[in-house]
Amino acid sequence: MKIKPLFDRILAEVEERENKTSLGIELLENDMVKKAKIIAVGGKTEPIFKVGDYIYFEENFAVKIKIDQKEYVLLRQFDALAYEEKTHEKEL
Repeated sequence: MKIKPLFDRILAEVEERENKTSLGIELLENDMVKKAKIIAVGGKTEPIFKVGDYIYFEENFAVKIKIDQKEYVLLRQFDALAYEEKTHEKEL
């Protein structure tokens, strides 16, 4: 992918969410919090996130774009609500 976010922005691929959690809690369809995998990070500021991390964000703070039938979002780093660091598998 050739798109590079500018300044403090991040580009992330939106994940499809399950309607139920592993504990059986049913999620509402109108839930505005989404999860996305970071694809690219802007370079003007010290990045908080790394490529491969997952972020949670409110849908109304993100710009949606579609590339090759995949949905992506472009948002500022400080608009992310939370994140999960990419897990690294240990080599045996």
